Formats: sequence, structure tokens, C-alpha cells
Amino acid sequence: RRDQSQPHLLPACPHNEVTRQSVLPHHHPVQVYRSHRLPKQIGKIALVTAKESAALHDMLKIIEKRWPLLEVYVIDTLVQGDGAAAQIAASLHYADRLGVDVVVTGRGGGSVEDLWAFNEEAVADAIFAMQTPVVSAVGHEVDTLISDYVADLRAPTPSAAMEMVLPDKNELLFLLDEIDDRFKSAVMQQIRHKEDRLQHQERMLGQSSPERKIAEMERAFSRLKEELERTFFYRMQQYMLHLVPLRRQYSQQIELIFRHKLQQTSSLYEKFTLSDPRNQCKKGWAQVSVNEKAISLEDIEPGEAFILEDATVKLEAVCLSKKEIP
Repeated sequence: RRDQSQPHLLPACPHNEVTRQSVLPHHHPVQVYRSHRLPKQIGKIALVTAKESAALHDMLKIIEKRWPLLEVYVIDTLVQGDGAAAQIAASLHYADRLGVDVVVTGRGGGSVEDLWAFNEEAVADAIFAMQTPVVSAVGHEVDTLISDYVADLRAPTPSAAMEMVLPDKNELLFLLDEIDDRFKSAVMQQIRHKEDRLQHQERMLGQSSPERKIAEMERAFSRLKEELERTFFYRMQQYMLHLVPLRRQYSQQIELIFRHKLQQTSSLYEKFTLSDPRNQCKKGWAQVSVNEKAISLEDIEPGEAFILEDATVKLEAVCLSKKEIP
């Protein structure tokens, strides 16, 4: 099966295919209007333009972005110079027979002479005679040509033409999500309704035979349950996709908290080590006590007995003299 993202490239039509008589008045061609409506659902589109033009590249880019399911026919056509008007008209007649939903003809910007082919009566007659809706997308927004007046829709640029006629896949996906939510709510309501009916039938068992109705209700309930399960599993898959970054974020936060607590523990351990009397004794300090009560040296009077004690040694001493150190 052909990949719909690749457009059909059709050669230019021979000029002798244009055999229709002019359908526009010669003096006031822009006063005649077509009335074809563009279809809401577009599956096939024909692009009448030069195959190597920037306008075609821009249109294909917009198609790929907005609606890649579209089947595209590209009719390579001369869009300026001698013979351009006749070839555009022939290509439009050819596109009208392809069975597409809409035809877009146009080119990028240029001088008045470059765009003049779309002012020719042959092009206007061909557009007017077409049974397929036509969009004229010639030049820039400031350029206005006769083809714009005859076509069913005038687009300021070729890219704008694609945006005007094609749906946006992102908008449709959003709409499908909304429909899915409504469907799930409707299914749940139907399930509750069926459960109520089932309970009512159970209460009426003593008055009538409910086997057939119960079987029908069970089948309907099974169908609704399957639809609900499919919707539920789809939602769960979407939620799992969101859980992966959250799990990674929580793991990083836990690791950060663990490192912080480890630093706090190390700091407390250092403080505890510095406060250990055994470590202080190594620096020449000892505890002074009288009657098993720790006191400071300034509380000891001359002739008073006291105890000097560190982690390994205990001495009984007597104060011979006392002198204040300035």
C-alpha cells in the first residue's frame, strides 16, 4: 500500500486539452462567482503548481504537520511566462477529473508579470467550469488576482491555503480525548442503570420468569464492561508514561535528603568526638571534684582537699596556695 505521506506527482497536461468555450463575460469577468462549498472532510487534494517551487514545499510541509493522512496529487504546471495560462487551465481541467475533494492552484510571490498568468481569462474560465471546489493561493496577502475572485476560496498564501482547508490533527486529538471522557461517563451511567434494572428484576423473580431478560442484560453488561476496560487500560498506559519522570524525580529527592542527613550525622559525630572526655584528657585536662561533686578551681580554698581525675587516673590532692591569674 502506498504511503499517503508521499504525494502523487503527475506530469503537466498538454495544452490542447483546453477545449471549453469561455464562460466569463469579456468585460467584467470578476463579477461572476462560483458557489461550491469546500467539504468538511478532505481525503484527497490536488495541488496545481510547479513541482520544484518553494510554494509546493511549503504546502507539503503544512500538510505533513496538520493532516499527514491526506492523499496528495501534485500536477506539475508552468506558473509564469509564455504558455503558463494555457498550461494552468489544462492542469485544472485534468485535476477536476481526478476525483479529489478540493483543488488548490497557486504559486509564491513575485512581480506583477510573474503572477499575470492567474489574471488570464483562460485560467478564470477553467476555474469557473470546474465541478471540484477550487482554492486560489497566489502570491502574498497583498496580491489580488482574477483567479481569487472566480475560485471558491481565496487564500493569501499557499501555506495559508493548507491551514484554511485542512483540519489540525492536534485539535482533533484533543476533541477525541474529550469524547473519550464523555463516553466513559456515559458508560458508567449505563452500568449503574443496568445494575439498578438487574436488582429490580431480581426482586420480581417471584412474579415472572426473568431468565431471558437477565441473559440479555448480562450480554449488554459484558459489552459495556469490555469497552470500559479498554478505555481504562488506555488511560493507565498514559498515566504510566507520566509516572516515569515522577519516579525519577522522587529518587533524586530521596538521594538528596539522604546525603543531607549523612552530612548532619557526620557533623554530630565530630561534635561528639570533640566532647569525649578521653579526647580532652589527651590535651592535659582533668576533672576537679570535692565530695564526688564536680567544681571549678576557683571554688577551692587553700588547705582544702580535692580530687583530680581523667579517664585513666584519679589523684587526691591538697591546695597549698591559691593565686588568681590576671
